[in-house]
Amino acid sequence: MRDITEEQARQIRGGASLYSNSAAYTVDLVNQSIGTTLQGLMTQYQARAVEQFRMSLGSSR
Repeated sequence: MRDITEEQARQIRGGASLYSNSAAYTVDLVNQSIGTTLQGLMTQYQARAVEQFRMSLGSSR
């Protein structure tokens, strides 16, 4: 295996950090979308629960 130059080493390190940054960014995006989705589901669930509760009381308007 031949020695790599300092410049090549710098490029390799740069590529690795670029990759880890984009991976972190992707994880961040996924977490955000999961959070939003969960909020949406909870809101729907609450609305439905309230609706059913009202109906069971017999005051559905």
